[in-house]
Amino acid sequence: MVYGEKEGEVFLGRTVHDAQERLRGDDAEGRREIRRIIDQQYRVARKLMEDNRDKVEAMAKALLELRPSTPTRFGAS
Repeated sequence: MVYGEKEGEVFLGRTVHDAQERLRGDDAEGRREIRRIIDQQYRVARKLMEDNRDKVEAMAKALLELRPSTPTRFGAS
């Protein structure tokens, strides 16, 4: 998990540094809650993919078939 760097670009009038300062006060509690949310959503996403594995594999196969056989201007092949 990454909450931000010591210095960052301004985004909507705030810096990453400002967000980092807000997290410091409840650091341990905040990190536990963030970890809980991430873990919970990871389990949800994994279950969705496992329950729909046939669809995931069909999408992957279709995407591979759409892939150009010659390099594109972005270097993908």
